[in-house]
Amino acid sequence: MAAPSYRTPLLWILLPLIAGYTLGHHLPEIAPLIPLSFGIAALGGAACSLRLRRKSALLLIWPMAFTLGMLSVSLAYFQKIHHTPEAWSQMPPREAVLTLKVKRLYDGSDPEMARGIAEITGTHSHLTDLVGRKLYFSIYHDRQFIYRGSRLMARGVLRYLPSGEITSSFEKGLLNRNIPLIFRRAFLLHPPEKGTVKEILTARLRARCTDLLGKGIENYPDSIAVFRAMMLGIKGDLNTEDKRLFLKTGTLHLFAISGLHVGIVALCLAGMLGLLRVPAKVSVVIGLALVYVYVEITGANPSAVRAFAMTAFFWAGNSMARQMPPFQALAASAVIVLLLQPSQLFSPGFQLSYSVVTGILLWGMPLHGMVRDRLYAAQPLKSRFQGKGQSQIFKVLEITLSALAISLAAFLASAPLSILYFGIFPPPAILLNLLLVPVATLVIVSGMLSLIFGLVGMELLSVFFNHGPLTLIILTEKMLESLVEIPGFFFDMGWTHEPLGFLTLLIYLGSILCGHALRLSKPKLLAIPVASLAIMLCINALSLQL
Repeated sequence: MAAPSYRTPLLWILLPLIAGYTLGHHLPEIAPLIPLSFGIAALGGAACSLRLRRKSALLLIWPMAFTLGMLSVSLAYFQKIHHTPEAWSQMPPREAVLTLKVKRLYDGSDPEMARGIAEITGTHSHLTDLVGRKLYFSIYHDRQFIYRGSRLMARGVLRYLPSGEITSSFEKGLLNRNIPLIFRRAFLLHPPEKGTVKEILTARLRARCTDLLGKGIENYPDSIAVFRAMMLGIKGDLNTEDKRLFLKTGTLHLFAISGLHVGIVALCLAGMLGLLRVPAKVSVVIGLALVYVYVEITGANPSAVRAFAMTAFFWAGNSMARQMPPFQALAASAVIVLLLQPSQLFSPGFQLSYSVVTGILLWGMPLHGMVRDRLYAAQPLKSRFQGKGQSQIFKVLEITLSALAISLAAFLASAPLSILYFGIFPPPAILLNLLLVPVATLVIVSGMLSLIFGLVGMELLSVFFNHGPLTLIILTEKMLESLVEIPGFFFDMGWTHEPLGFLTLLIYLGSILCGHALRLSKPKLLAIPVASLAIMLCINALSLQL
């Protein structure tokens, strides 16, 4: 049977967009007008080709012209918004007084130090070209209440990051996000100015939620830190041992507010609204509004915002009279995210999120479908279960196989990037996720109930719902500590060259997309990507031996 294939016209925009941004990121800066002019001409040629009468010419000219046009326009767009004045490369570290608006705060162990990303809103007259730019800051604030949206005036040392003098992965990450400035050893000149009413309410609600998630379990500070990290993304209180444990076992993703967390919250809200008989279209509006509030409370980090975009397209698509296929919703969310924030393409979180979801939708779901079809085709097995009145066992088996297919798909899609960014290759994570994802789901659902009851004044119920996650977290940590002691259960791995990791991911996902486009049979659709991934891993292993 041929594998099902969804037509996704947005790929004609998404793929050239990614290619153009990648070229713009690696090529030297050029005048944006040059690729823009070429792109407009190519798109014009694509439009004119639609009038060709010969179908063969249309099928040849239109794809080439449109792809080149989109690639050129995206290249011009990327280099335009990432343009850095040439004078900055000659700028030595200097003392500066800056007015900043906090865009994102990082958690830290020092209560008198604020770290994060901010936008420059004011400078001295000789630095006016910095206004509107983003920078990384670390400011001593003497325990002032600083939150996302605060306005700060500080004096410190401003440094430009030349791309050729990067000394750490953190600085490389800043450059990839178009943040070439660092403001350190700074101190406040005035108390922080208040933000908007929305920003103040969000900060207070976040503080209240943080407090509620520790009610009744104050004697377990390390477990509280894990609980808060899973619910609100507050990772600053995680101790070093826990961070190493979760990194080594490949489970650190449970503490970044992303698709798993936002998806579970959205599903819970959809269920509650469904029980209340709220109409589907009204349910979408109310549900997405509440999910957005949750994303804001967690700090609206890029991974959470991406997850919200995915959730919005999936939920809205399912509410339409003609439902939007999931992969089309995924492609639409990727286009929107990349148009609004082109630098997201080069963040590990974006790459992992969209690679994993693509793998699940285009490889994991066909695998589940094939296994399910063969399971139902096993008539003696099916009849035996139904004859004994045990159809529920059959359903449990189907659900287990579905979860295994999804876990395997997520592992395969994330393997090249896990090796690249974290230096680990944990095959046991395939089975481990079968246990940890349901555990994380229970923790998040219980945490949601704790927050809901606590926010409406029923703190006793909040205390009650905090104890379930506490038990699960303690048991999970004990299990992981035991597993890492098993020799060979998790092992370190790296790519000989960084581009090899990206090439492997490109080949893996490309073979899946080509398989769907060519409507290959399910066995071929599933086998070819895995074979390509295995070959690339073998090539890497051999090159490490040389």
